[in-house]
Amino acid sequence: MAAAMRGRGLSLQLGLFAGAGLAILAGASFNIQGYRGETALLAMLAGFFAWGAGLLWRRWQIAISLGLAGIALTAVEVHFAPAAFFGINTAGLLCLGLGGVLSAVAYEEVTEEMRLRLHDLESLNQELQDQHRMFLAATEDPALNYADLEALSATTMRQVGASFCVYYLGTSDGRQYVPQLPGAGFGAGRPQPLLPRKEGGDPLTNPLEENQEFYAEDRDRLSAVARLFTPGVKLVNVLVEPMLMGSRLGGFLVLGNKEGGFDPDDRRLAQTLAIRAAIHFGSQHVVTQSQEELARYALLNEIAREASGLPFEQVMTMVVERARELVPYDSARVVIFEANDTYHILGGSRVASDLAKSPLAEVKNDGKVVLRRLLTQGDGLFSGLDPGGETAQAAEALAPITGREGVFGALCLGRKGGMGFGEKDIPALQELGAIAGVAVENSRILQRISGQNVKVTTALDSLA
Repeated sequence: MAAAMRGRGLSLQLGLFAGAGLAILAGASFNIQGYRGETALLAMLAGFFAWGAGLLWRRWQIAISLGLAGIALTAVEVHFAPAAFFGINTAGLLCLGLGGVLSAVAYEEVTEEMRLRLHDLESLNQELQDQHRMFLAATEDPALNYADLEALSATTMRQVGASFCVYYLGTSDGRQYVPQLPGAGFGAGRPQPLLPRKEGGDPLTNPLEENQEFYAEDRDRLSAVARLFTPGVKLVNVLVEPMLMGSRLGGFLVLGNKEGGFDPDDRRLAQTLAIRAAIHFGSQHVVTQSQEELARYALLNEIAREASGLPFEQVMTMVVERARELVPYDSARVVIFEANDTYHILGGSRVASDLAKSPLAEVKNDGKVVLRRLLTQGDGLFSGLDPGGETAQAAEALAPITGREGVFGALCLGRKGGMGFGEKDIPALQELGAIAGVAVENSRILQRISGQNVKVTTALDSLA
């Protein structure tokens, strides 16, 4: 339909130019009738005024002045030519004026048509460039280095056409999402870590966890995204694409301030790039996690081997010293549970303390790791940690030490700072407590065997 309309427009323009040419030709013929020599020059000047008046018909004041000037020249010509030609000359002036009007209209139509065609050509060229850009972006570049986060962010920003870009990855304990700095396109402000809201759900991470994008253009939705940045980042529109790693939200891609907003093609491209990044980051995470698992198990086996045959207190001392290689801490002590629901600190005072009103009761009864956060000296610190002041905060992890007959103690680790230990530390703490229990049991067995050998040797000596 657009092509048909342009075809009709072209026919109209050609008709206007043809009409203008005929009107000018007829006008010039009528205007020169009856004049020769110098008087013909006056007739030609009057015709030129009339044609100019037609060209400038939209500026009516100038057009009227030129028209009157043409008529005045024609009236002067009457003195040098027969009066019978005055009517024919005037008709010629009118035809020339009509020719000027048609010429102006035809020129405007042609100019507008050329402008529209140029605009269409630019639009097609831009669309072709966008399609080419999306094709290149969707086709994985083997030379792209995902370890260079600055280059990765800049490439993604350029491919989608956004003004800024940054990747976020979740921590191993899943408590926050950390920007992979420096990102790209940031000036005064910078991305900052995101702590998802637990109470009532988080308006940003809830849809991402369901593998749905988050797009913000209005003020309410932009306020949910503004938490990702420090003050100074001006937000016009923001697109957040989830990066699922397995069944969990491992991170997300943040793009923003694209001129004209993100259309469906931009969103599909951003989704493709986010999925590709999730595959790479997820693979790196699995490899890193596997290496950490192997290192942890090797260390646990080494602890169990070295602790075999040592006395109980030496076993606990070695476990506490080697535990720092698995779970860093600032202070540590071992608690031993008594049969009468009390406990005492190994290597400290033998005065028993009541277990019922202590967080250690949960460790003994349930056999699980207890994490304590935002503690002060007044809350009681089993690890012996000195926070550095009465109001200074600390954190503790209480891990059960399990033997053949159940939980007989707890490994108490302390860190300075309110948050301290996370969910990611629980498996290592549980395994550390289990290894400590196995080492103690092995030590007891070896001591029992050694004691029996001593008794047999003594009896043989007596018989001898």
